[in-house]
Amino acid sequence: MDINQKLDMFDAVDSNKRKTWLLLFLFSAFVFVVGYAAGFLLGSGTAGLMIAGFILTVQLIILFTKGEELILRMNNAKELPKDDTNYIYNLVESVSLAAGMSKPPKVYIIEDESLNAFATGRKPEKSAIALTRGLVNKLDREELEGVIAHEISHVVNYDILISTTAIMLVGVISLLAGFLQRRLFWSSMRGGRRHSRQSQGRGGGRSQALILLGSIVVIILAPLFAQILNFAISRKREYLADANGAILTRNPKALAGALRKISGDTEVFRSANEATENLYISKPLKKDSQVSKKGRQNQKSNLFSTHPPITDRIKRLESM
Repeated sequence: MDINQKLDMFDAVDSNKRKTWLLLFLFSAFVFVVGYAAGFLLGSGTAGLMIAGFILTVQLIILFTKGEELILRMNNAKELPKDDTNYIYNLVESVSLAAGMSKPPKVYIIEDESLNAFATGRKPEKSAIALTRGLVNKLDREELEGVIAHEISHVVNYDILISTTAIMLVGVISLLAGFLQRRLFWSSMRGGRRHSRQSQGRGGGRSQALILLGSIVVIILAPLFAQILNFAISRKREYLADANGAILTRNPKALAGALRKISGDTEVFRSANEATENLYISKPLKKDSQVSKKGRQNQKSNLFSTHPPITDRIKRLESM
């Protein structure tokens, strides 16, 4: 890969960071929209904003103190012992050095026979990568190095902070929306429209009714829109991490080969956690997955995809 290709890739990194932070700003704004809608339905939009801000602050404190630990625990990841796996640590250290990291990420293992990996943390100095046992056993050294380079690219690009923050924000929105959905359900069961009558009695009239209707729509659709935005962030990151990983190893075909093996993997990922599936190099297969016997290669990208089509990713790598 020549110097011009590298410069183009670094420009793409900067562009991706700007776009992704914009998405996260919109995500945070959406939290307050949901909070206001929740407060309005309970009688005070201002109170709803304050509650949303409080919950968001608590979640971010958790993110910056325990985020990495919680995500690793949610995915049953254990720190990898150095006894029989020194070569994995050697690969991580060499790729980290190529990426300019002052300290390599911690390495964790997930005792699962499927092929997958993810990175987490809030900054490069406090990061971790997790590999499944199946990935370690079934990939050759160069392919494993390619996957490690992909994950370290997420680390150095601060994708790990962005994706972890997105998970937390989806949690806030789902929490607020879930509470209000239950509140709306029980209110409708009681036939109570007291708040609506009070709002109209205060002179709100039709505008108050429209705000009430809009609040209900926001509450019902908020979790769906939050997930779509979360998935959009994830899809943008994967292409970039593939390309950066290829730059770090100078071997794009190795990562392409790893993705090809992952795409053909039909092993159910028993340790997968739905809340964190966007972190993985490829969406984990679940028991109820409709993926064919050929694996993930027939999956198509849409609004609800956590990852771009794996065949497209392979083609891009092979063309480098």
